[in-house]
Amino acid sequence: MLLGLLYHPFLPHEQTNSRVVHAALMNLIENTLNIVYLYLAHIAESPIAPLVGYVSVHLTVGKTLLYWAQEYFCGFCAIGHNKLSNILLFWVFPNGLWIVVPSLIGYTLGKQLVQQLYVAHEVSKKSKKK
Repeated sequence: MLLGLLYHPFLPHEQTNSRVVHAALMNLIENTLNIVYLYLAHIAESPIAPLVGYVSVHLTVGKTLLYWAQEYFCGFCAIGHNKLSNILLFWVFPNGLWIVVPSLIGYTLGKQLVQQLYVAHEVSKKSKKK
């Protein structure tokens, strides 16, 4: 009986739930891109590293926003049973960081991409004049 009580909270996740599968797939893609970015930026020193990082951090932001939307549209079905103070402290604040921090990183990487595009444009203009 005790084992059944311990297992009960995990039962919904064992059922066919496409949200769990989608989240796992998105996590796999996101982490793969993060590893590729680290390799390109710090080992290969590739100029495409900022683009890979930019895509990766925006996947993080998008995924987190989807989690928020999922909770909102299901009537806070996964977190609604908690006290508001617990929701704010343990769900809103940490998940908010997963929106703010990657957005700031994306802004920085976006500035790098724009700078690289301006440099490439200037080089292109100079080569056309010759």
